[in-house]
Amino acid sequence: MKRLQTILLMLIPCISLYGQINISDSTVSVSGHWNRGDNQAYTITQKRIKIKDSDTISKEVVRYNVDLVIVDSIYGSYKIDWRYYDQHNTMSEKGIFRITTNDKGALQKVEEYGQGNPVAHKDIDQFFIYYGANVKLGEVITSTIKAPNPYSEDLLDTEISVWLDEILLSDNTYVMQMSQTIDSEQLANVAYKYLTLVSESTGETPPDRGDFQKFNNTTRIISWIHESGWLIYSIEMKVIKAGNMSIIEERRIEMQ
Repeated sequence: MKRLQTILLMLIPCISLYGQINISDSTVSVSGHWNRGDNQAYTITQKRIKIKDSDTISKEVVRYNVDLVIVDSIYGSYKIDWRYYDQHNTMSEKGIFRITTNDKGALQKVEEYGQGNPVAHKDIDQFFIYYGANVKLGEVITSTIKAPNPYSEDLLDTEISVWLDEILLSDNTYVMQMSQTIDSEQLANVAYKYLTLVSESTGETPPDRGDFQKFNNTTRIISWIHESGWLIYSIEMKVIKAGNMSIIEERRIEMQ
């Protein structure tokens, strides 16, 4: 808590005249108000826990650092360098990414310098997911989209809800939330087809379709954002359930 309070005190001079919070109608415009040369450092922690029934089978934890540097701030867009570092503050093999956003900070393009790093795109997507949104306290924005899945090229129906959870005037921050649920029947079908093909190629007994009745994939992202436009803290939690097995994947992005 003391660390968070220190960060908020540091950001007070950064509050723009074009504030994101409009208390008169309880609305927020999620925007980046950055200048060329601005930078912030973050620590990203990933956890992956596998559970069978109520027993934890495995737990993996990975931690690394990221620097965000505003390379250019011109009318209509920002160019941002996303630089990975390890825990010893040396340049990580994860590389450097050049991000282009619109004037609100919403992602437009991500360019990669160095080796491929698919994890980086998940980090970046989580960081920037709410930028560009205009939301009102108490209202929930819902939509159904087609989303990719890890088992095939099929796009699956996915229900998404986004809402402004809190406005914290004492800290000049607000809290955004998003929930995402993939259609369980469609997910079970593609998983069953995929594992059946794998079984056929390996000569093993194919799975029973009945084993795929309880198949769920849900994701929630909660982000605390300062009125200056900087993300303070974000957590993404994905829960995948298949029968008596559960996998919990968690990613935390925390300002240093």
